[in-house]
Amino acid sequence: MKNIITTLQLLITLCVVVTSSLSSVYAASNNDVVSGIDQKLEQVLAEQQLDGIIWTMVDGGRNVTGARGVSDAQSKNAMTDLHKMYVGSVTKAVLAVGVLRLITEQKLSLDTSVSQVLPGIEINNPWSKTHPITVRHLLTHTSGLDDIRMHQLLTTQTDPNMPLELAFRDSSTLDVRNQPGRRFSYSNIGFTLLGMVIEKVTAVRYEDYLLNHILRPLEMHQSSFHFVAENDLLLAMGHYENQVKQTPVSTVLRPAGQFVTTAPDMAKFLQFLMTQDHDTKSNFIAPQLLDLMSTPQGTESVKHGLKIGQGLVLSGRDRHDVLGACRPGSAYGYNAYLCIFPEQNKAYFWAVNTDNESANLDKLNQLFIEQLDLEPAELVEPNAPAIQTPEIEGVYVLAPNKMVHFALPDLLFHSVYLSQNEGQLTIQSLQTKDRVLLPIGDGIYRDITRRTPSHAIYEARGKQYLTDGFKTYSKISIVEFTFYWISLSIGLLSFVYLMAVGLYKLIRLKTSQNRVLVLPVINFIAFAVPIYLLGQQHYLQLGDKTLASLSLFVCSALLPLSVLTAAVLLIRQRTFKEIKYHLIALVMFFQWYCVMFYWDFMPIALWKI
Repeated sequence: MKNIITTLQLLITLCVVVTSSLSSVYAASNNDVVSGIDQKLEQVLAEQQLDGIIWTMVDGGRNVTGARGVSDAQSKNAMTDLHKMYVGSVTKAVLAVGVLRLITEQKLSLDTSVSQVLPGIEINNPWSKTHPITVRHLLTHTSGLDDIRMHQLLTTQTDPNMPLELAFRDSSTLDVRNQPGRRFSYSNIGFTLLGMVIEKVTAVRYEDYLLNHILRPLEMHQSSFHFVAENDLLLAMGHYENQVKQTPVSTVLRPAGQFVTTAPDMAKFLQFLMTQDHDTKSNFIAPQLLDLMSTPQGTESVKHGLKIGQGLVLSGRDRHDVLGACRPGSAYGYNAYLCIFPEQNKAYFWAVNTDNESANLDKLNQLFIEQLDLEPAELVEPNAPAIQTPEIEGVYVLAPNKMVHFALPDLLFHSVYLSQNEGQLTIQSLQTKDRVLLPIGDGIYRDITRRTPSHAIYEARGKQYLTDGFKTYSKISIVEFTFYWISLSIGLLSFVYLMAVGLYKLIRLKTSQNRVLVLPVINFIAFAVPIYLLGQQHYLQLGDKTLASLSLFVCSALLPLSVLTAAVLLIRQRTFKEIKYHLIALVMFFQWYCVMFYWDFMPIALWKI
């Protein structure tokens, strides 16, 4: 048996080498497309500390594929274009085509209510009577659902064959936080519901339907929605920083990001997306659906004049002076990106087997855009008068943010400040460099680094909004914003005070007065236990109920009890003059905890976040 396996491995390796050689010969005949790209790619891989890449470029009727780097940092095996990669959210583009196929066959419509198809799934939608969630909303990420929950993303309690509905055992997971159709808000949860819709309509697993009705007709024979384990010899291994290997992991929300493919297969998919005549004999995708493939529709940003955003399959993006319809993706140990430029009949796709948080992956996009010699988009010049409008200045917060449990941190750290000077706007943020916007007219602005209108400012329901088509911010009172920062600041200061005084009294327990301050300090010190346990477990267990997460919940739940107990005992033992600083510190810390409790951030239950 071992000899047979060894022989098969040698044959597969030989096939890969031969095919790679043939691909190199083919690439050599397309020097106008790929001239010098290998050297440029190797430079980017080295600069950004990426292990390997597969790629394809489509130029007219020609497509070229290639690969550089290694498929496994440990074995140092060379990457080939036949190696398979997990591509994360690029999955959504292929799955979306499957949904459009069902709509073309009149088994669904864009306006089909999801609750009608999935009556057993309880969606908590306050607008259900007038604005039910539809298939269109799920495809365009305008359903109002959260992006993902930690217990869905970081968990080891997964099975590639588990029913999709098990992802929604927590009823709050499907809370609708924004009126469906109003705004774009990226949602992996929404695409998991689309996978369930496919299964309900076709009565087969969504992986099998997409295999038989999308992948095989497009001759994408090396691609799969089924889970592919590391024993597949053609699967490139994923990595993190410093070449730390990540074995493939099945996900709870697998319709949103579980897909493996190769460079040649993605070349076929790109050609399909750009072709206007999609096998008219079988009417593979209805023409009216193709027109909406990357065209945003119905949202407030569109209604107020912004034309970039998410369509039914891809999103329109203005990057590096060109307009494209694109889809990025990331998975455990992998990153990917595809972009098509239908008017120029060009496209590209790349996937790397490294998930390095410090890497600037946009360098790859810039490289392929330059390599394809794409024509720049027409520059839209500012033509609006320089009018000061004070009401639009101020602090804006995400509305909605991606995950409800992180609303408070997002308010504090992902808000932006909008100011203006002679009609120009400046967006300031703690996370990114300042962005300058030029007025185009009618509340539309263009980022100076873009070619086309990129932002819109509008008023709705008595509030000011700022949007770029993908993120929407609502203006909040500077008083409210300041309150939360003051709450955070005095909460941290009170923590430092209580720790310092409490530790002193803990050390001098026999002689010091007001020893009750030891109670909250012991509670603070107890957090060392869950912190240590979290450091010992795999990061994929972060959303599971483990000893680490349970101890973290207990420590955070005991905080208000220990603080209040200390305050009551202090009042009973001493006069206010003697304890005023201690009592003020306890009250200030307690208010901080109450704010976090109000925002559902305390106590910390990672398996619910």
